[in-house]
Amino acid sequence: MLWSKRRYLSSMWIISLILVGCGSETVTPHDPTASTYQPTPPQPQAVGARLVGPIVYTVDARSSDVWMYFDFARGSVVPVQEPKTDAWDLAFKRYVIKTNGGETNASGQGALLSLKERDFAAVTTVPEQAEYRVK
Repeated sequence: MLWSKRRYLSSMWIISLILVGCGSETVTPHDPTASTYQPTPPQPQAVGARLVGPIVYTVDARSSDVWMYFDFARGSVVPVQEPKTDAWDLAFKRYVIKTNGGETNASGQGALLSLKERDFAAVTTVPEQAEYRVK
């Protein structure tokens, strides 16, 4: 299923912002030197045309048991009782990120594209050879 280029680039911006915050050091929950970030309070509301440019949103994904679901259309973490719906786009649990598509939800429209070793700041368009398919 195809994604619009705007939604794809917005997704990549948010994913890159999340991954930038992940360091290579191992930090335990009891480490006094660990940085703490204040999660953005959930305020789901229709975003519409306001979804332009990068948005910084901090998801509290510290739990090893609970998935936190983010919906781009509402610009927020959202409560999800049944993951096999289109009510969310990305889900986070500790160091794991999943999209709403493919094996997670065959009817979902989520997808990711590996940029490999490219400088993310240099990516301004969706590559022509990009393929979107459900595995």
